[in-house]
Amino acid sequence: NISNVNANSIEKFIDNLAEKTDLHTEIKNWIYGYIIAKEYTLYSLHGKLNLKNFDFYPNELYAKAVAKDLSIKFHENITPVKSNLAYAELKNDSLFFHLEKPTYMEKPLDGSSVVIRNIIGKNSNMSVNITTNSFLDNDIHAILKAYGIDFPVSQKSGNLDSNLTLDIVFDPFSISSNGEFMLKDANIDIGGADFYTKYANIYLKDNVIKFKNSNLMNNIFDANVDGELDANLKKAKFDAKFNKLCINECRIFAASDINDTINLDYNKDLNITADKLNLSINIAKNNQIKVKNLKELKQYSPLMEKLSIVDGDLLIQTPDFSKFDVDFSSAKFDLPFLNLQNNPYDEDHFKILINKNIRSEEHTSELQSHLNLVC
Repeated sequence: NISNVNANSIEKFIDNLAEKTDLHTEIKNWIYGYIIAKEYTLYSLHGKLNLKNFDFYPNELYAKAVAKDLSIKFHENITPVKSNLAYAELKNDSLFFHLEKPTYMEKPLDGSSVVIRNIIGKNSNMSVNITTNSFLDNDIHAILKAYGIDFPVSQKSGNLDSNLTLDIVFDPFSISSNGEFMLKDANIDIGGADFYTKYANIYLKDNVIKFKNSNLMNNIFDANVDGELDANLKKAKFDAKFNKLCINECRIFAASDINDTINLDYNKDLNITADKLNLSINIAKNNQIKVKNLKELKQYSPLMEKLSIVDGDLLIQTPDFSKFDVDFSSAKFDLPFLNLQNNPYDEDHFKILINKNIRSEEHTSELQSHLNLVC
């Protein structure tokens, strides 16, 4: 038994342990190399040694220590985690590090821990647990990217509770990830597009990201969604309830309480499609909104009602969601007009320019007064 020993380094102890046990190089690096403290206090160390042949029993080693001014380098390509104090315990061939007030890039990681299992036995592995209520931003993404994990959700504001675990097997090397990210009242980016969320429950399993009971809002819609995003394919599919779908202050399109399936693809620009609504949204420099087969959606379009349009395809382009270039192609309408050949005039192609600064009024001359209409 050894107790109450202070040391500035455990390097020689680990070297001797590695020599006696064929300790895996990566295990050795983690115990001393990736995890380094300025001072160690060994509260207790006990084990068993055969005095005749000097064989010892590493699986029966037990140790408890405290490390001060700890630096943990999770990966060679990322900034180390700092902790003023860490409690270490070796038992059952596993080494546990409980970190006190750890920080990463000045972000608090309270509750985070590291455990290395089967240090001397076979199938050596480790788990890194990272908890934080700081923003889910590029600093946190750096840890994931270092291990080849693409997480296409970034947080710009709001509240977050997150718990991320990286499980690493050393030989052969493999890594798996599990994470829970609970967002409230937050502005987020998904695949390059901005959204606001009242609440979002996001779960990570390797490169598959699940949204459960989550809310997403942007300039066009407010929807509650459940679904799955594949980070490898850069595609997602959600079951959604549109609480509100509104274009140009609901003058072009206005709908609520509609259940639909949303597909998301961010391989290039972000493309969002809604199956039942025949709706396609492309988020890019010049945002595009397409709606096909308007006949079934006429009830949701005040503009169609005003123009007496009963069917057609709709293309809306807007750089900033304040000015809209509206294109009605193959528009069919119900008006008592005849063309020059005395045939019913019931189909044409409309282009409408709408400026958000123009306030609409409820009278029949609205289109003539406020819209630049080309037939």
